[in-house]
Amino acid sequence: MDLKQSELAVRQTIERAYIDATNSLALFQAASSSAEASNEALTNAQFNYDEGVISAFDLGLSKNQFLAAKSREIQSKFDYLFKVKVLEFYLFNQITL
Repeated sequence: MDLKQSELAVRQTIERAYIDATNSLALFQAASSSAEASNEALTNAQFNYDEGVISAFDLGLSKNQFLAAKSREIQSKFDYLFKVKVLEFYLFNQITL
């Protein structure tokens, strides 16, 4: 009985690690899209600033939004990589860097 419970617990742990890695990939892809959009918005804001359409304050806001989006992208990337390594450990009992 204990062996079956242990096997079930291991299986559930591996399934949870797989779900976590899959969800992290989706979050990373969304963050990457957001960073790309923020980069384009920053490019447009810089052009508008150069043309005198927006103020330096508005350009600064656009830069801050871009940096926040880029930060989320980087954080989600490393979260995804970590969860993939956890899954690899559970499946193959080894970690390669």
